[in-house]
Amino acid sequence: MSTALTRRKVVYADFDALISDVSALSSAASYRRCGQWSLAGNCEHMGKAIEMSLHGTDLKVPLLLRMAGPVMLKITLWRGKIPAGIQGPPELMPAQGMATSDVEAADAFLKTIHRYIAFTSELHPSPLFGKLSRAKWDQLHLLHAAHHFSFIVPDA
Repeated sequence: MSTALTRRKVVYADFDALISDVSALSSAASYRRCGQWSLAGNCEHMGKAIEMSLHGTDLKVPLLLRMAGPVMLKITLWRGKIPAGIQGPPELMPAQGMATSDVEAADAFLKTIHRYIAFTSELHPSPLFGKLSRAKWDQLHLLHAAHHFSFIVPDA
């Protein structure tokens, strides 16, 4: 019998679905991690990614990756998922030894989502994909969140 943990299949049709799922995960009695990060780590990472679209970043992506970015974005959006195992930049990773609880991190992330939803100004370009429409940013954030939160499986 295999002891490998199986990720959840997660698809967020909209931010309400994401909010509902993160709220349920943060109130679950317990969960299994199918990846490296706790719920708090995933919330912190996703919060940083969304904040980047709201406020911009000094993050520099190598020219070759930036040139490939638009094609990578089209493939990602067409496939409707982000592949596992891609290492993101250290600036977007959860803090080492973070002391934030799952509930605190989820609350902070949910506040970030609400700020993003209410944001009416132009969003900043992605350091990898360049200038994106609001619809593309929404789609990318929802796919990115589904990828990360699929690694958190609440216990029955």
